[in-house]
Amino acid sequence: MDDVSNTRIVLAGRPAGDPSIADFRIEQAAAPSPGTGEVLLRTRMISIDASARVRAAGTSVLGERMDLGEVVRCSTVSQVVRSRHPAFRTGDVVLAHSGWQDYDVVHGSLLKRKIYERVAPWSTALGVYGAYGYVAWSAMTRTTPPRAGQTMLVGSATGPTGATAGQLAKLRGARVVGVTSSAEKCRWLLEEARFDAAVDSRQPGFEEALRAACPDGVDLFMPGMDYRVFDAALPLLNPGARMPVWGMSMYQPPEASGLSHDRLAALLTAIVSRHVEVRGFTSHGVTPLVPELICDPDFIADMGMLMRSGRLRYREEFVDGLENAPAALERLLRGENFGKLIVRVA
Repeated sequence: MDDVSNTRIVLAGRPAGDPSIADFRIEQAAAPSPGTGEVLLRTRMISIDASARVRAAGTSVLGERMDLGEVVRCSTVSQVVRSRHPAFRTGDVVLAHSGWQDYDVVHGSLLKRKIYERVAPWSTALGVYGAYGYVAWSAMTRTTPPRAGQTMLVGSATGPTGATAGQLAKLRGARVVGVTSSAEKCRWLLEEARFDAAVDSRQPGFEEALRAACPDGVDLFMPGMDYRVFDAALPLLNPGARMPVWGMSMYQPPEASGLSHDRLAALLTAIVSRHVEVRGFTSHGVTPLVPELICDPDFIADMGMLMRSGRLRYREEFVDGLENAPAALERLLRGENFGKLIVRVA
C-alpha cells in the first residue's frame, strides 16, 4: 500500500512532567503491507491511558517504555483491510495494540479477539468490555469478591474499572461507596450506577464526609488512582479488609499524588494489625498480552449479558481525530474526562 499514507504520532521528547502536545510529533509514512500470516489493520478507535505518562518518561515499573521516535502504543479497535491469515477476513473488527496511527501490520496469531457490535458497541472493548473491565470483573468475581452486607469503597469510581467494580459488588449485595472528583460525577454514581453513597474528593471536609459515608468501616477497598483517597480510607479499614490495587503510583507523578509522603509504615501496620489482604492488578491495555486475558469466555459472557440487560452502566467520552490524541491525553491527566476517554479515528 505504498500509495496510502499512514499518519503516525510518535514520541518526540521525554516529558519533564506530564506529557504535553509538544512531546509528540505527527509523521507521515507509507502504509505497511502484510506478509504471510499477517493482517493489515486500519485503526478505528484508540484508548487514551494514563499509563502513557510513565512510558513516555521511561519510568514504567512494568518494563513498558517508549523510545524516542516510536509510535505511542495502546489498545485499539481496528478493522481488517487486507488479510493473509486464514482466521481473518476483510472487514473483521478486532481488538489490537496498534496505538496512535492509522495503519498497522500484525501477525494474525497476536489477534486474540474479534469484536461484534451486535453484542456491545465497539468502544466498550477499550473500557468496560476490555482490559479495564476485566480487572474489575476478575477482582469482584474471582480474587476478592465481596460478601452481602459488606461495605466496599471505590476510588476513581467513575472510571471504567471503578464504576464496573462497584456495580458488580452491588449485584453481590454489598453496600458501595464511590469517591470521584465533581458533583456531576457523584450524581452519576448515585443515579445511574446505583451506588449507595458518593463523595467528592475535591470538596472541603472530604475526610469527614468519607467517614460519614462509611459508618461501619470498610471491608473492601479499591483505591483507584488518587492517593488522597488512600490516605483517608486507610484508617477506616476493618479487620480482615481486602484491597485490590490497580494504577496508583505507576501512573502518578510525585508532585500530583504526594508520593513524597511515605505510606509504607501505615500500610504495613494495617496489614499486620488488621490482617488487611492486598492484591495487585494492572489494567490500561499497555501490553499485547492483555487481549489474551480478556478473551476469558466467562468474562465475555457475564459482561455481555449485564450490558445487554442494562444492569451494568458505563460512561464514555469521545474525541474525534487522531491528531487530537496528545491533547486528549493532557485532559485525561488533568482529570477533566468523565468516563473512559476514547479517540475516534476518522
